[in-house]
Amino acid sequence: ESYRQPALWLINLFRKFGFYFDHIYAYELQPTPPDEVFARLPPHLMPAYHWINVGINTTPGHELNPFTSLLSTFNEDDLILVKLDIDT
Repeated sequence: ESYRQPALWLINLFRKFGFYFDHIYAYELQPTPPDEVFARLPPHLMPAYHWINVGINTTPGHELNPFTSLLSTFNEDDLILVKLDIDT
């Protein structure tokens, strides 16, 4: 199943090497019922998963700009990975 969901594939790959994600922020513009999203989520990721079902805002400092959240929440000691999908 994870081969069809690149983010899950990446998370599972890191997990094989002992890296566990304690926060996963997922922005999705396409409206999706939360029960569908969480039904596809492996149970071990449930505590770390933050589902944000709106598009991002690229304005620096905006609350829906993912980098605003990252900069205000994490520091130089945190490992941060960004997986970006460009939808047309």
